[in-house]
Order: sequence, then C-alpha cells, then structure tokens
Amino acid sequence: SHRGVSQGMSAHPTVERSPTRGLLRRDRAGDTAVRPRGDAPSGRAPALLQPCGDEVDLCVLTEAELAAVRAGEGASIKHRHGRYWQSTRRGFYQPVHMMSRVRASEATRPSPLCWGYRIALAEEDADAANATIPLYLLADVAGFAEGLSRNRKGDLRKCRRLVEFQVLHDPSILLEQGHRVFISAIEGRGDCKPMTEAEYRRRVQSAFEHRTQIVAGLIRGDLAGYFVACAVDGILYLDHTFVCPDARRTGIGTGLYVVSIENALRSGRVHAVCNSFHTPEVPSLCHYKESLGFVVDQVPARLAMPGPVLTFVRHREPAVYYRLTGDLPASLA
Repeated sequence: SHRGVSQGMSAHPTVERSPTRGLLRRDRAGDTAVRPRGDAPSGRAPALLQPCGDEVDLCVLTEAELAAVRAGEGASIKHRHGRYWQSTRRGFYQPVHMMSRVRASEATRPSPLCWGYRIALAEEDADAANATIPLYLLADVAGFAEGLSRNRKGDLRKCRRLVEFQVLHDPSILLEQGHRVFISAIEGRGDCKPMTEAEYRRRVQSAFEHRTQIVAGLIRGDLAGYFVACAVDGILYLDHTFVCPDARRTGIGTGLYVVSIENALRSGRVHAVCNSFHTPEVPSLCHYKESLGFVVDQVPARLAMPGPVLTFVRHREPAVYYRLTGDLPASLA
C-alpha cells in the first residue's frame, strides 16, 4: 500500500537550526524520551502520541492538488470532464481520488484510447455496480484510540520512551537523512522501486510544494522512519511508511500510524481514513492493519475491461484480479 515519496506542505518558514538537534531528552535510565504531551484541544480526548509542538498541522487538498501530488510521484494523469485519472497500468485508469463516488451516468471512459477503467459509484447507484474496490477503512474514526489491539498499545508504550515524532514543516531532515531510510526500508519489499539520491531529493522537494502531511520519527536525533499521508475532501489516504529495519523493535511503525491519524482527526477536517487495498496474499499485513482498527470495505464500482484480459489476469495474477473486481479467487480465500 505504498508508492514512492509523496508530496507535502511548505507554508511554514524553514527552521535555521538542524531539525534533528535538541529534539530528544534522556530519562534516568538513559533512554530517549518524547517531550511531555500538551493538553488536548478543548472538547477532545488527549492524543495517544502528541508530536513535538502543540500545533495541529493538516492541509486538506482538492482533487486537482492530489493529481499534482501523483504527477510529482511520476504517475500519468489525465483530466476529463472535471475528474483526474491516473494510469495504474499502461492504458488502464482509475481516479486519483479513489474514494470519490460518482453517479452511474458519470462513470464514463476517461480517454478514447484507454482499454480499461474503474471508478467508485455512489450508494444510490450501487445496484449498477459490476465490481467492488476492496479497501481498508478505519472502522470507528471517533473511537480510533479504543480500537487498537493490545499489541499496538504495547508498541505505543515503547514509542513514548524511545521515539520523538514531528509533523514536518520543511524538507531538511528528509534531504539530509531520508534516502538512507528509504533504501533500507524498501529492501525486500515488492511495492517500491529503488531510486537514486538525486531523484529522491527531487521528489522530496516536490512533496513540500504540494502540501502532503509527512510525520517523522527520530531516535537519538537521527531519522529512523517517516510516514506520508494526504487528506482530500475530508478523506485521509495513508500512502507510504518507511522505517529502518533496526528501528522496528521500538514500535516506531505503529507510532507513525497513530500520530499521522490522530493529527488529522484532531484537525476536525477528516471524517474517513483509507489504508489502501486489502491484500489477502500478505496475511501479516492484513493482521497488522486490522490490529489498528481497519476493516475491509467493498466499495461499489464500475469496471470496464475486455473479457479476455480479465480472464488472463484472474489466472495469472489472482491478487490483482481481486483488487480490480472485489471477487476473491479460491486460491486467496
């Protein structure tokens, strides 16, 4: 459920001192500890993990701005009839705002040359759907904190002692240390391709031109992981998480999830959270997402694809077929 480095926001001035210096303090046992959390905003429950500083920092994008984010990641984007489409495979398109729902009469081909497309339908037209989109959505947005499993709450107890979290306002720390984290994090993963440091830096710079939320986790002053998300029309998309393998024992991955989600929810501008596709072929990833309170939601959709191509995909790539149609092949059940 990840792509490359995403795009973010740069409405704040660049901090002159090094963003990794002086952020962490030590407890009596010598462990790195987070700064004390401030009081929650009036009328809201205290955050499970509060990033350094009391400011709730979230920019909600328009669909056009999200399209610019995806274009900055290298995606092919088309604009047709007021909607932005992304080519996920050459000639096949889906909206960049995947959870944007349209009436059946509006679910039309984005390009005369495309051979297939898929788009979510409004609930009123669910009967017209010929497919579903299997997405992980947060089951209880208001009760997010209570929905965490015992293991995830244990991760947070470690995080509070060992990791400092920041909502980044400028790209300095990613430009200095991010490529090292990115390369170590994607080793052995099939969802991200390595990129040169120059390309990585270009994407980071682009990220802070397009107002995406990026949360960083630091251990003893060094970047150990970061999380990229973007909010569009009230929906928070959790795009990418990158964590150094030797930092995973600290629970930083869970901490990055929690800070990213809570920061968005505390803004009052998000009503749904999407954690990408259901991946039954990777049970450990499914278990992890479910332990954070996510459930699989089958969103009604219209799918247009030549029958022979769909049959080929079903036999050769059953997991891809499932994410296209919502129809779970027996081999993945």
